[in-house]
Amino acid sequence: MKNILLIIALIGVILASLPSYAQTTSGTLQSEREILLEIVKQQTKLSEQQAVTSTKVDSLEKSVKERLDLQANFMIALMAFIGVLTAGMFSFIGFILWDRKTTNAPIKTKVTALQKEVKELKERETKMELYIKQISQIDNRFAPFN
Repeated sequence: MKNILLIIALIGVILASLPSYAQTTSGTLQSEREILLEIVKQQTKLSEQQAVTSTKVDSLEKSVKERLDLQANFMIALMAFIGVLTAGMFSFIGFILWDRKTTNAPIKTKVTALQKEVKELKERETKMELYIKQISQIDNRFAPFN
């Protein structure tokens, strides 16, 4: 009998603690509503953040596009400048070569004339040496030149 009373007391304690573990239907609905409201709040926050992020990405995209256009324009201007500089250098080299030919032409004719004159003078010198040798054989006064 003692055992039966102990078992009944134990069952009573267990049954008394069961309502603390069970939830009422209205409590479950209340927590589900709260969860749903929280999910809706989070979704609205996410959609707002997505809209803000989308506008930021659009502005960054526009900024990058403008910067790339600016760099493309700069590269075109740089290539044009290099082209003009190269054309100027080739023109200058052409002018130098043309000017050299026109400047050197009179000098070349003068040098040719001087070379011809030097050649004639050498021929005259050799002839004069030959004449002095012939005269030195006849006249002793010209012997030292022999």
